[in-house]
Amino acid sequence: MFFDWAVIFFVFGCCKIYSVIHSNDPVARGLTLRTLGSVARIIPERGQVHHSIRTSLDSHNSVEVESAIYAAAQFAAQSKSFAVSMCSKISNMIQGISTDVVMKLELIPILKHMHHDTTTATMVRTLCTDLLEKYPAQDFVLVTLKTLNQLALSILVDVPKQIELLLKYLSEDKRPLVCKCAISGLYQIAKEGAHFWSEQTINTLVNICENFNVDNNLKADAINIFVPLIKSPAICQFHYSTVSPLMKMCIAESSSLHQSVAGNAIKVLTNIACYGFEEDILSESDIDTLKVCIQSYLLSVLSTGHTHDNGLEGLSIEERLFIKNTLKSDNIDEVVDVDGTPVNYDKSSYYLRDGLRSSVLLCKANKNLIPDFVSLVVKPLQQDGSELNPLICEAIAAFGGILPGTLQQFLPIFLKRLTDLNKNRDQESVSTTILLCTVIFQAIAGYEEHEDVKQVIKDTIKNTDLWSNYKIGRAAVRYGHFSISSTIFGSLNNRVSSEQMHFWLAALETISTAESQLASSNPSKLLDNLGKSISTYYKAIAALKAASLMLIFQTEYTRLRCELLQCFMRLLSTCNSFCTTPPPAIASAIVQATRDEMQSYGHITNQLRKRAKEFKGCADLYWRLYQSAFDADPNTLYHLQLLQHLCLLMAHSIETVAVSNKCECPVLDSELEKEGSLEIQLIVKCRQELLEIMSTVKEKAITHKHIRSLKKQASLLATTPMCFPRYFFQTLQSTTITLAVSPQPRVNGEPITVNMGSNFVVKVEGVVQHGTKAKFRKVDGIQLTIMSHLITRNHDARQTEGNLMLTQTVKPHKDFFASEFCLSFNQGSQHQVHIEAALIDDAASVWQIGVRSTLTIKCH
Repeated sequence: MFFDWAVIFFVFGCCKIYSVIHSNDPVARGLTLRTLGSVARIIPERGQVHHSIRTSLDSHNSVEVESAIYAAAQFAAQSKSFAVSMCSKISNMIQGISTDVVMKLELIPILKHMHHDTTTATMVRTLCTDLLEKYPAQDFVLVTLKTLNQLALSILVDVPKQIELLLKYLSEDKRPLVCKCAISGLYQIAKEGAHFWSEQTINTLVNICENFNVDNNLKADAINIFVPLIKSPAICQFHYSTVSPLMKMCIAESSSLHQSVAGNAIKVLTNIACYGFEEDILSESDIDTLKVCIQSYLLSVLSTGHTHDNGLEGLSIEERLFIKNTLKSDNIDEVVDVDGTPVNYDKSSYYLRDGLRSSVLLCKANKNLIPDFVSLVVKPLQQDGSELNPLICEAIAAFGGILPGTLQQFLPIFLKRLTDLNKNRDQESVSTTILLCTVIFQAIAGYEEHEDVKQVIKDTIKNTDLWSNYKIGRAAVRYGHFSISSTIFGSLNNRVSSEQMHFWLAALETISTAESQLASSNPSKLLDNLGKSISTYYKAIAALKAASLMLIFQTEYTRLRCELLQCFMRLLSTCNSFCTTPPPAIASAIVQATRDEMQSYGHITNQLRKRAKEFKGCADLYWRLYQSAFDADPNTLYHLQLLQHLCLLMAHSIETVAVSNKCECPVLDSELEKEGSLEIQLIVKCRQELLEIMSTVKEKAITHKHIRSLKKQASLLATTPMCFPRYFFQTLQSTTITLAVSPQPRVNGEPITVNMGSNFVVKVEGVVQHGTKAKFRKVDGIQLTIMSHLITRNHDARQTEGNLMLTQTVKPHKDFFASEFCLSFNQGSQHQVHIEAALIDDAASVWQIGVRSTLTIKCH
């Protein structure tokens, strides 16, 4: 809106404003130049303004010259022609004797915009390097180095030279501010272009870091440069061995008494170790060395609980920025189910957070290291009277979310600390209480809840507020503890302020009840339990529809869960009928007529084949839900992929028994077995058990052994607790499309009239709206599909020649897109025109998000 008003303002008022530039008052001219400079983005190519800026730079009034310098900087950033034409002028002023020192310091930053052609950039770099020799004062060096750094990052050709220049000043110039400026420039280059660093420059920086014996703060900042560098595989492949200079230096500094130095060294070692585990290139000795270094640092920050630094001097550039932004903590891992409210920590917790995060990353890369690190992190909780740090609870939850069964042996410790919190309740311990409940749910995920666990959770709910109770219940649903969540949501649904919230909580209570009804240990009652659960699920679907029309994913996911349970119920009923309905007497005749050997087993063959088609249909529905979940987090997408795979696996198992042809087993993506949260790993574990049951029966036949195998598989999948994905409760990004289709009928509901044989143009415009910042995937294009169907009174199959489908892909410009379609109607009747919009992400994947518009055309 501001941009539109600015355009209108300058269309009608630019002449009046610009006329002030001819005033005799230099202050008025200066104010005019500042006004024009502030809107340089709107009028970047106004030649008259360019000329006025050039003229004002030669003024004898300091106010006008400073305004001209400001306007020149603004226009140089927006206009290529202005930057190129002003390069020589700025250079002459900087080199001129008449220009004072303060003005030169203001003119030098303008040179960072002179990167539009090679000749100009080379001239500017030569000028700046000459200034470094002629003006060795600190202010000149700082401004010139920053300008050269930004110029090099813009043209990229001079980045290696800039690295050498900054390393030279870092090693030779002993002034602290100059060293910090050089370190800041090197850090920026490392973030944006790690591939520009050669092995020689890295070794040079290692030597410089080792020579910072006096100032540990500069050493910490210098080591921090390697953190973004090591994220590049091109750097890691030469420095993963413990005999490399970089690794030697980091291993030595990891035991430094200066916490920021040791912390940054641990970050570098962690990144290298993760790369080594991913590529499987680390030797056993290297693994032990890296493990000992990280464990030693973690033990030091856990034992001390405070830093050796005073103020912010001991922190690196990244750390100072972190503290400046109120130390808002991201969860160490997205598995931790908290509400996302920023938590403020003091600076002493920053090093603990770094050590815990490094440990979590290392254990994600190599799951064999989890037991050692978990036992180390849980130790502070075993000490009676010790303060319970929320960061430690987050780290424990992150460890528990990597591998099932990680926290089970520590369950008594968690229950004891939660019981102590319930006795000594204060306002600050609420978040810690929620984290401890989440950790307990992770520890018993995949197992039945003990009575002592239920009692402790019950006591916790009594002592916490309603919003905290909701978060505890949400965590219970996410880790498959539905008897606990049913009790929690049942106590909340009548204590909310709106009807929508009531129905949402009622739906969650009903879903929890439906899932808990499946957890019976008696196999003979499985069919009855499935019937009760399906009936309860229908109540949950009704409650979700009553809660809000926006709960599309939640409603569809619940409906598919109900559909999957119905598939299991039909399969079990079919298997039970095998004993009661023998093959007919004419089975041999049916086999000869159909040439299908499997028909000799009677009606069970066709029934099982129907069940296989139903499971395949359920898999297709899960795939459609997957395609509609553009804003879902990766673990939710993994979850949907696994459910689709399980449906296909059950269909394959049935076809193995009832279909004579050879069927290929569906293959699971290898990433799903390695990656994913605790919920995903539990489903993967269930899949492994399913494959073991399937492997016991291989021959093509329908016998009691085969039927028992199918019943066992269906019972396993039906009774396994379904951990609900995060996207069911929490949306971390939001993307919607609004379509505007023209022409539109004059009266809503009436068709648009066109003549037969004429061309009908449909214009489609739209806007992509982002509710929150994109975290997982971005919109790279829009796929527009228009379909025209001929409407006839009697549905004649020969009329399909009147149908039409056109597809076009457009790229949005500043979240706006437009396209046109030309349709031709050659039959006189009514036509239904459907326009659908699908999203294309940066990985070229198409997401059908369900945006649709319809037009009715009447052709004469």
